[in-house]
Amino acid sequence: MNMSLDGPASATVLPLSQRVLSTPHTSFGKWSIWLLAAFVLLMCVFFALMRTVSLPGNYVRLWVPLISAAISAVAAGIVALLAIFRRAERSILMLLPLLVAALVLLFTIGEMNEGTNPCKEVKGPCVITHGN
Repeated sequence: MNMSLDGPASATVLPLSQRVLSTPHTSFGKWSIWLLAAFVLLMCVFFALMRTVSLPGNYVRLWVPLISAAISAVAAGIVALLAIFRRAERSILMLLPLLVAALVLLFTIGEMNEGTNPCKEVKGPCVITHGN
């Protein structure tokens, strides 16, 4: 019997419209959706903890769910890419983890570059000259 990684090759093949508009069929696709659900749950935990933290020095416990959520979102995007390109997943739901991963990466890169503006404290026009 001809076997693929996700089941026998002689299995019933669904029409394209049913494959696109249904839930993921491959194991990578299902993992991606579960990682995306973990991202949503961890962000809910983060926002719930934000409401309880009142002391200025007590922000350390906020880092754990936030960093875990970011890692989960990026992992969901990577697994969604693997599902699409390696396992030929055609579910439209695979665009959701890709979109969330892209937004998380964009937000993270933006936050990392926040302090690199040399004209932030300058009043008036800012002229940047290079040492030539």
